[in-house]
Amino acid sequence: MRRAPARVRPVCAATSLRVCWGALALKELHLNDLYFTNINGTYHYENALITFQDVTGSIFGGTFDAIGLYHFDNRYYKIDVDGKNLMASLAAKSSKINTSVALKIKFRNKGPHGNNLVYGSFSTGKGTYMLVPFLSLRGSFSDQSGELAFSNVEIETKVGTFESDVFKIVDGRLQMGEIFLANGEGRRIRVR
Repeated sequence: MRRAPARVRPVCAATSLRVCWGALALKELHLNDLYFTNINGTYHYENALITFQDVTGSIFGGTFDAIGLYHFDNRYYKIDVDGKNLMASLAAKSSKINTSVALKIKFRNKGPHGNNLVYGSFSTGKGTYMLVPFLSLRGSFSDQSGELAFSNVEIETKVGTFESDVFKIVDGRLQMGEIFLANGEGRRIRVR
């Protein structure tokens, strides 16, 4: 085996006692069916744990800031992303929705035998869905084991706020719960 000269030996080589840090740059990263691009930030590595800070990049036509960590020994990771000005049509892969989205998303994994968990919240400003205008959308979501669930969803319109506690997408099919309309008079009417 040919040994590399000392001047090119990696700073983080061999032992878990090594420490290194620096800048990171990735053209793209695929994580849980999301495609992040133009990623830049800083990292710190020590004792098999790498932490990421000041990470920025692009997703769905908008930008994001992120922090996170990954443990090489047990493959545990934790990543928090704050997205701004995302294009809903790109995220939904549909031209039916037109609005800008703010997204807070958390990725969690407890190692090779742990569950992947992705959860967070979203909010929008004014927009349209199938040409029907709305003032805002907001809610929470979670994705675990291929089941994408939305909760505390509110769609604010000029006639009132539509609310739904839960709807899910399982195996590509939408499963809807009850939907209510809260009007300006304080009444809550079930519409589905």
